[in-house]
Amino acid sequence: MTDPIPQTHSETKNSNLELIRRVISGLVLAIVALVADYLGGVFFSGLWVVAAALVLREWLALVGVDGAKREYIFVIGSFVLAIFGYFSSGGNISLEEYFYVLVAGFCFILILNYRSIILGLWSCAGLCYSLVLVVSPIFLRGDSTEGFLLVLWLFAVVWFADIGAFFVGRKIGGPKLWPAVSPKKTWSGFIGGVLLGASAGFGVAFVGQEFLSVSWFQGTELLLFSLGCALISQAGDLFESALKRRFHRKDSGQLIPGHGGIMDRLDSFVAASFYALVVINVFGSGNPF
Repeated sequence: MTDPIPQTHSETKNSNLELIRRVISGLVLAIVALVADYLGGVFFSGLWVVAAALVLREWLALVGVDGAKREYIFVIGSFVLAIFGYFSSGGNISLEEYFYVLVAGFCFILILNYRSIILGLWSCAGLCYSLVLVVSPIFLRGDSTEGFLLVLWLFAVVWFADIGAFFVGRKIGGPKLWPAVSPKKTWSGFIGGVLLGASAGFGVAFVGQEFLSVSWFQGTELLLFSLGCALISQAGDLFESALKRRFHRKDSGQLIPGHGGIMDRLDSFVAASFYALVVINVFGSGNPF
């Protein structure tokens, strides 16, 4: 077995600069997200509609939609996202009407991709993926203190799972998690991320119990809810890695220094927010279990 080649001074410096850029970018995004969660309402909904539209644009570029076609699909998709955002934040609309809006969007997208059904289906999948970023956070947030704390809990689990996976994996290393999909991810990072994310969720839950009197943050149920969310967030990251590997791309974009595209930053949140929405709807609003 050959010895690993040590990093040069220049490589180490570049690595440290990249880490600094990643941390600063992450902090800025976290502040924006926290302020939006605190304010709620139109500001919160608008933020996620814009984020979802950017994710859709990156998805389209990633799967190979280019030129004027991408711009048309982006405009159509953004219109659908805005409608879902408006009605999810309090508009009086039935599930049937949601379905009609989505089907209409699909039809326009497939017509624009009439020469390639596969590309059309990938584009429709991108619209569904980005819609999660509109519907899940807005429904979870609502207008209540519980909604504010629930989104705060979700942020804590996802962010600290990401931080734990990055730093634990970098420090400990060891066996790779899924080399064919993501060569850098390790089992140590995966486990560290899940444990740190679940722990962060407990920390937010404690604040809720002590200061905001939110009843559903409690006991074994919270442990399962937090662990499940941390696991799903890691799965969301792996899904995007597999998608990028499928289309031979390193990053979904270059919008965020140190992170790549907005889709690279929100891949875990998409999966985790959908998980939280499903669990709460299955087990009861305001009390996940």
